Amino acid sequence: MKATIGAINSSDLPGLDASVVMKFCDVGEGCLLAALWEGGSLAILWDGRNHVDVNLFTYVEDIEIGDDFVTNFLLLIPSFTTMLRDEQPRGTGRNVAYQRDLEGNAEPHWA
Repeated sequence: MKATIGAINSSDLPGLDASVVMKFCDVGEGCLLAALWEGGSLAILWDGRNHVDVNLFTYVEDIEIGDDFVTNFLLLIPSFTTMLRDEQPRGTGRNVAYQRDLEGNAEPHWA
């Protein structure tokens, strides 16, 4: 919980306040921390031992937001490291792309 609150306070997640983090630790050995705000959502799942999953979604497509959060989170738990990172592009159907990949940064037809 301390790492999550610390990472939120140290990161630039516009509109997210640490006070909206919900904590669910009543089932199993681990814990789920979740936050919803108008700029996105954050879910952190701890298995109670040595595994943490972080899911950060923002409406702003900026890789630096995720990088900043992960850096601040790992500073508070130095024994942990990132093992896998998946980025999910925007889009629908078979037309999926990052805004940065569109030629001339043109607005996609689904926007």
